[in-house]
Amino acid sequence: MLRAKSLANCDITVSLNAQIEQATPEQCMKGGSKEEIAGFTKAVEAVKKCGERASKLWGWCQIEVTVTVTKFPTISHTSYLGACSYKSRQDFIDNSSYYDDMVGKSMIRCQKLLNAEADKINDSGLFEDVFNPRYQGV
Repeated sequence: MLRAKSLANCDITVSLNAQIEQATPEQCMKGGSKEEIAGFTKAVEAVKKCGERASKLWGWCQIEVTVTVTKFPTISHTSYLGACSYKSRQDFIDNSSYYDDMVGKSMIRCQKLLNAEADKINDSGLFEDVFNPRYQGV
C-alpha cells in the first residue's frame, strides 16, 4: 500500500483568478441597515474606481483559487470566495488571510485525492511504502 508524502509548495501550482460576481453589493448586505448598505456600496465603488483597468474586476468579484499537483495535473481542487472587493490580485494576496486559507484547504483536498490514487499512479518521488508484506517478514 502506498501513501503520498505530504505535499509542499514546490509540489503544487496555484492559479488565482477573479470572476464577475453575480450578486450585487446590495444583495450581499441584505440584512444591513440602509446606512450600512449605502456605506458598503460606496466603499465597493471607490475600490472599483482605483487602480488600472485590468484591476477593476477585483473591485467586486468572486475569487477562484485552484491548486494543482504539478506531477499529476489531473489532481486539483478549486476553492471559491464570493462578494470580494480588492484593489488588485496582489492586494488580495497581501492583505487577506483568505488566500492562504484557500490554498491550504485545496492542498488538503489534493492530498486526499493523491492518497486515494497512490496505488494507481505509483511515482517513487511522491509516494512512500506504508505496508509492504515483503518487508514485514511475511
